Amino acid sequence: MGKIIAIANQKGGVGKTTTTINLAASLAAEGQRTLIIDADPQANATSGYGIDPKTMPSSIYECLVDDYPIDGSQVATCCEGLDLVGSRIDLAGAEIELINKPARENVLKRAISSVTDKYDYILIDCSPSLGLITVNALTAADSVIIPVQAEYFALEGITKLLNTIRIIKSRLNPSLEIEGFLLTMYDARLRLANQIYEELKGHFGSMVFDSVIPRNIRLSEAPSHGLPVILYDPLSRGSISHSQKNSSQKIHNDNPFSPGPLTHPIRIKQTIMAVIKRPALGRGLDSLIAMDDAPARDASAINEIELSRISPNPDQPRSIFDEEALEELSRSVTEFGIIQPISLRKTGPDTYQIIAGERRYRAALMAGLTTIPAYIRTADDAVVTEMALIENIQREDLNAIEIALTFKKLIDRYGLTQERLSERIGKKRATIANFIRLLRLPAEVQLGLRDRRIDMGHARALLSIDDPKLQLKIYNEILKQGLSVRRVEELAKKYRETGPEEENPAEKAEKRFSNKDFDILRDHLSHRFSTPVKVSCDASGKGKISFSFRDDDELQRLIAIFDTAKQ
Repeated sequence: MGKIIAIANQKGGVGKTTTTINLAASLAAEGQRTLIIDADPQANATSGYGIDPKTMPSSIYECLVDDYPIDGSQVATCCEGLDLVGSRIDLAGAEIELINKPARENVLKRAISSVTDKYDYILIDCSPSLGLITVNALTAADSVIIPVQAEYFALEGITKLLNTIRIIKSRLNPSLEIEGFLLTMYDARLRLANQIYEELKGHFGSMVFDSVIPRNIRLSEAPSHGLPVILYDPLSRGSISHSQKNSSQKIHNDNPFSPGPLTHPIRIKQTIMAVIKRPALGRGLDSLIAMDDAPARDASAINEIELSRISPNPDQPRSIFDEEALEELSRSVTEFGIIQPISLRKTGPDTYQIIAGERRYRAALMAGLTTIPAYIRTADDAVVTEMALIENIQREDLNAIEIALTFKKLIDRYGLTQERLSERIGKKRATIANFIRLLRLPAEVQLGLRDRRIDMGHARALLSIDDPKLQLKIYNEILKQGLSVRRVEELAKKYRETGPEEENPAEKAEKRFSNKDFDILRDHLSHRFSTPVKVSCDASGKGKISFSFRDDDELQRLIAIFDTAKQ
C-alpha cells in the first residue's frame, strides 16, 4: 500500500510545486515507484515535467468530475519509475461541478484507492487555496508536507492551514498527520530567514525538516526545460538540498532527502546533462502562448460572453431579487468588475442560458457592461435546475416557498422520489418532505412565508391545523399581534384538543384582539408618552404593553414620565 502525501499551503509562491517535482524525482531516483497528482488548475507540475496538458488523454479533472479511472490517466515522465496524472485549467470549475457528488470531500480518495498498490509514494500537488479540491487532497492523504517560505507573511497563513487540517482530521480523515514543515527559498545571509527558521524550530520542534531549500537559480530554470533539478543540474545547491541527508525526518523509513550513489543510472544521466551547454530558459513564450487558443468557448476556461447572447433560466428557483441589494452589487461591479464568473450552458450556436449567477448577470446589465466572465457547462434541464437550486440553497438566497416549489418541480417533472432527490442534492429526505408540505398552506400564508413575514416555525405550527380558514385567521393574528412561534403552537394545540365543533381558541382570541378598548388605550398611551405603544392580549386575558424608544435619551425621557406619574 503506497503512502499518500499532500504538499499543501494556501499561500501561493512558497514552493509547493517545486517541492513536489523534485521530491518525486528524488524518490524515483532511489528506486521508489512514485506518482504525482497535479491538483492545481495552473498545471505547473504538469508543465514542469515537459508535458503539454493538451496532449494528455485525460486529466485529474476527468477523474474527479467524470469518474475516469486514475489507472490509465497517468503518463510517464522523464524519470524512470515516476508517473504523473496531469491537470488542466478545467480544474478551476471542478469545485462547482463537485457540488452534486455524494460525499464530495472523498471523491479523490475513492479515485486514488485503485492505484495505491501500484506505487510506493503518491504525491499530491495542491493549489494555493483551501477550497474543495484541497480538502479532497487532505482527505485522501496519509500525511501533509507544508512548504514555508523564509518570509514573514508565510508564517501568517500557517494558522489557517493548521485549523483546516484539524477540522479534516476530526471529521473526514482521522489518520491525517503532518509529515513536516519544509523551509524554502532560504537565504542564509539574511537575518530574517534565520529568525524564521528558528521560530519554526522553536514552535514545531522536530516537525521541521533539518534540510532547507535555498534560493537557487537552477531550481528556477529547470521547469522551463521540463526537468526536475536533479536531472537539469545534479551538482547545483538546489539539487543537493533535495537529496540531502536529514537525520530527524523519515518517510516510512525511506527518506527522500538521503543521498543516493552517483552510480545510479539516473545519476549518471544527470552528470552527463549537467555539462551540456544550454540556455537558462528552455521553453519560451512561444510554447506557452498560442494565439489560436483564444477566445476559448468551453468549460476549461473562463470565457468573456456578450450579455446580449445570454438569457435567464425560466426554471430558476429564485423568483425575487432585492432591488436595493442589486443596486449595491451593480455599484460594486461598476468599480471592480465581475470577480466570480457565472455558469452558462449553450442553447444555440452562439447563445447561452444561465445555470448559476443570475444576480451577477442582472447587476452587470445595470452597470452597463457588455460582456461577463463565464464558465460554459454541458448540462440537461434536470441538472441545470439542480445546480441552480444547490447554489442558492448553499448561499441561503432562496425563501422557503421557492425551495419547496423547486423540490416539487424536480420530483414531478423528472420522476424523482424524495429519497432519490435527497441523494442528488445532499439534503435529508425529511427536510425535503417538510418543505413540500408548505405548499398545502393557503396561498396567502405561502406569500407571507415567501416574503418572510412569518418564518418556518410559524408555518409548521399552522400545518398542524387542518382547517384552512383557521390557518388564515391565526396567520392574520401573527401579522397583527406579532405572535411568537410558541404562541401559535399553543393555539394550534388547543384547537386540536377542543375540536372544530367548539369555539376554538383562535376565535376567542379574535374577540379580544378586535376589542376597540385596546385601540383606544393604545392611542391614548402613544399620545401621552409621544412614542409608539403596542398593546397585545391573548385568549386567556393575559397581555402586555410595549413602549418603543430610539436611544438612551428617549429611554431616560420615558423613565422621567413614569417617575412623574408615580408621584
